[in-house]
Amino acid sequence: MKDFYKKLLCFVITLLLFPQNLFAENEKKLLWGDLHVHSNFSFDAYSFGNTTLGPDVAYEFAKGLPVRAPNGELAQLATPLDFLLVADHAEYLGLFLGLERNDPNLRTSGLGQRWLNYFKSGTQSPISREYVQMIERQKNIELLPEAFNTSAWSQLLEFADRYNEPGVFSALIGFEWTSMIDGDNLHRVVVYGDGSEKAKRMLPYSALNSPDPEDLWSFMGEYEKLTGGQVIAIPHNGNVSNGVMFSDKRVDGRDFDASYSAARQRWEPLYEVSQVKGDAESHPYLSPNDEYADFETWDQGNLRMEPKSLEMLEGEYARPALKNGLLLSEKYGVNPFKFGLVGGTDTHNALSTADDENFYGKFVDSLPSAERTSSTLGDRLWDNWRLSASGYTAVWASQNTREAIFEALKNKEVYTSTGPRILLKFYGGWDYEEEHILQTDFFNKKAQVIGVPMGGDLDAPLNDKKPKFVVKVSKDPKSQNIEIVQIVKGWADNTGEVKEKVFTIGKSENKSGSKNFNLIWTDKEFNENERSFYYVRALEVPSKRWTSFDQDRFGVDLSSETPKYIRERVYSSPIWYSPNSQSSD
Repeated sequence: MKDFYKKLLCFVITLLLFPQNLFAENEKKLLWGDLHVHSNFSFDAYSFGNTTLGPDVAYEFAKGLPVRAPNGELAQLATPLDFLLVADHAEYLGLFLGLERNDPNLRTSGLGQRWLNYFKSGTQSPISREYVQMIERQKNIELLPEAFNTSAWSQLLEFADRYNEPGVFSALIGFEWTSMIDGDNLHRVVVYGDGSEKAKRMLPYSALNSPDPEDLWSFMGEYEKLTGGQVIAIPHNGNVSNGVMFSDKRVDGRDFDASYSAARQRWEPLYEVSQVKGDAESHPYLSPNDEYADFETWDQGNLRMEPKSLEMLEGEYARPALKNGLLLSEKYGVNPFKFGLVGGTDTHNALSTADDENFYGKFVDSLPSAERTSSTLGDRLWDNWRLSASGYTAVWASQNTREAIFEALKNKEVYTSTGPRILLKFYGGWDYEEEHILQTDFFNKKAQVIGVPMGGDLDAPLNDKKPKFVVKVSKDPKSQNIEIVQIVKGWADNTGEVKEKVFTIGKSENKSGSKNFNLIWTDKEFNENERSFYYVRALEVPSKRWTSFDQDRFGVDLSSETPKYIRERVYSSPIWYSPNSQSSD
């Protein structure tokens, strides 16, 4: 209640003193980018064949410039991106490039000298074998010299600064922390809100230092204390974690508590819900009444491709995690799984493509070719046809700068696209009316004054009101029309059980879809005593998947299990409601 009156007071004061500026400063720009790209600085990218495409190529490609792909083809985005994060793996960052140039810093350690000797002899397999053994804690960990690590990190920072153009294109700074205990994926992309002057003061934290995310958070806290900067972490690929990504146990086996829950919410405000290794919104086993839950589903176990059991699924997907977060919030006073939704390509070719007709795979052996729909990645790691041409992150930011984009990420005013640049606005409040969505400038200027945007928290209701949500969806001019707009609701009822329901709030009257939807929806089933969340899912009409484009281009036959069509979509970050209106809940 206190927050509501504070917001109302600010609104009235602004209206009286600056009526002409009331809404102008609230307008935000829609920016598109990729928070998860790897270059040849990453150990796995280089060892799987990307020996030539570095961060410079990644930035040039993202800016819309033509570049040469590793297969010699000229590659170019149809529509440039507004921002990019080259998130190379912190573990042995830049190793192979150092081996190539016989870096003298490597020779000052036993590990560096040993790997130099392997490399000079023309074989990389012993290096890769030892790398995997150390990452998985099957072998005593050896580290490269600090001077080498400092040089590699400095080079990455130099590339980011070179291509960063405030107001035009933002080259964000970050890295990937690659924990995989027993092969279970606990990976995080670490994103800085700062430039290189602050980022260079501490080397990236590696899973070689610790595979426990709590230790990563401690590093992040030390960074902010030392530099005055800002940093967050974004988990990804819980769908190949064998249930541990959203387990209710910590890595060391202890239960959550209030301190852990607060730390997780503080450092991990986002989750990468869609990317090349499948979609992680939900699963048909978990959401049997949701006809669109079976989308780009991977049931591959963990990164070792071990068998997966059904009870693991609840700890792998975003929707059940969001629901379980409501219960954990009741238990500990803080919701550890209160995250917004973003997307990333996780490409290791430095080429950020999430377009099915322009898909450049993940590694070199999944680049466009007549063989890729029938081949596997590496030594039978996974079938290439399973790879998803996904995804991108959309942010509503005040301007195209590192700082403004980071603020939007931290505030969760962001959403996920599986590829198309679909415009999505989503606000929740108590006082929206039908006539609002008919007003020309409502979504641009007034909607967030009346309510809260995606990623926000609803205040407590007055006079037994029901929450109302307004949604604007506009098609990507270069993609398909929109067919269906839905709101996904999750809640914890008074018996302590979590539930979900998908509401279709807009549907095209014809099979070809619609270009735009302006919608208002009231949750008539709302109970003010139940914690809940709401997010938007908008789906295009079905279109060709990248496998069908390959079929047309190369004249190949697709196996019966290979999907040929796809229903592209966007997911908004949620809006939460708590009976006590605790925004940190």
